[in-house]
Amino acid sequence: MVTIRQIAEETGFSIATVSFVLNGKGDARSISPATQKAIRAAAQRLGYRPSLPARALRSGKNQQMRVIGLYFSADYRSSMMNRFTNGLWACPLCQKPDISLAIVPYQVGRLSQNRELKSLTRFHGVILCNMSDPDMQYLEASRPSMPAVLYNRTLKNYPSVVVDNAQIGRTAAEVFFRHRRRHAAVLTNTVEHTHSYLDTRTRAFLKACTACGMLTRPPCLCGNLYEDGYRGASALLESDGIDCLFCTSDTLAYGAMRAILDRGRRIPQDIEVLSAGNGDPQQAAYAWPSLSHILIPIEAMAQECFRLVMEQIDRRPERPEQICLPTRYIPRESCGG
Repeated sequence: MVTIRQIAEETGFSIATVSFVLNGKGDARSISPATQKAIRAAAQRLGYRPSLPARALRSGKNQQMRVIGLYFSADYRSSMMNRFTNGLWACPLCQKPDISLAIVPYQVGRLSQNRELKSLTRFHGVILCNMSDPDMQYLEASRPSMPAVLYNRTLKNYPSVVVDNAQIGRTAAEVFFRHRRRHAAVLTNTVEHTHSYLDTRTRAFLKACTACGMLTRPPCLCGNLYEDGYRGASALLESDGIDCLFCTSDTLAYGAMRAILDRGRRIPQDIEVLSAGNGDPQQAAYAWPSLSHILIPIEAMAQECFRLVMEQIDRRPERPEQICLPTRYIPRESCGG
C-alpha cells in the first residue's frame, strides 16, 4: 500500500505538505496550486488509496465500505436527479452492503470551490453531473484526488457516459420533416454557466432543418423554468408563423405548450412540439396534450457511471472508457402520436 511518506519521497515535498494536500487543506495552508497539482498527480500515478478504511475502523464501521459521491447541481434539474438516483437504486451492484452513496449538491460554475474533491478523506470515487464550461475547465486543469466519472460530459483522460446530443437535434428535425412541417423554431436556455451541449443540440437541429428545406429562425433564448418556456414561446408566436417547435428540455416544452394553447393555437394541428426528454417520462405521458420527446436514458446512464467509477476504484484501467448510449423518439399527442 502506498503511503504519504512514499509520495513525499517521490515529489520532494515534506510529509506534512503531502498530508495537508491529500486531506483537502492545501488552500487553507496556502500551499501553491502547482504544488497541490504535483502531489495529487503523484498520488494518482502511484495508486494511493483514500484513508477511509482506517477511519472507518477507528469509528467501528465496516472497513471494507466504499463510499461514492454523486455530485449533482442544486438547481432546476431535480427531476433529472430523481431519474438518476432511481437508476442507481435499480442497479444490483449499488445495493451491495459494502457500498455507500452520498449525494453532494453543488452550485454550477463553482465546482472548483468544493474542498472534498481535493481531499482523499471522504470518497473513494465520485460521479460528476451537470458541469458548466468553467467547471470543465477546472477539471481539465486540476484532476480530483480520487477516481471520477463524468455524466453527459467528455474530457480527455476521464471516463464518461454520454448521449449523442447532435443526434437529438437531428432526430427532432427529421420528425418535423416527416410530418410535413416547414417553419421551425427552437427554444433553449441561456443560463449563466450553462454547458455547450445545449448549443450542440440546437445547431444540429437548425442545420438538419435547413438541409431538409425547412425555414428556420435564430434560437429563442430564455431561462430554464416553466415560466421561461411560456415567455419564450409567447415571443415566438408574436412574430411570423411557426408550425413546429423544438425545446431543448421538457421543462421548456411544458411552458411553451401552455403559451400556445392560451393563444388559441392547436397542438399538434397548428404547431407540433417536441423536446429533448430529460424530465419525468410519466409526466410527459400524462400531460395534456402528452409530450413527444427524444428520451434521454438517464437511468441507464446512471448505472453505467456507477459501473465505471467502481472499475476505476477496483482496477484503475489504463485508458478511460467513454460510453455513448442511444436515445429514442417517443411519439405522443404533441406531435400527432
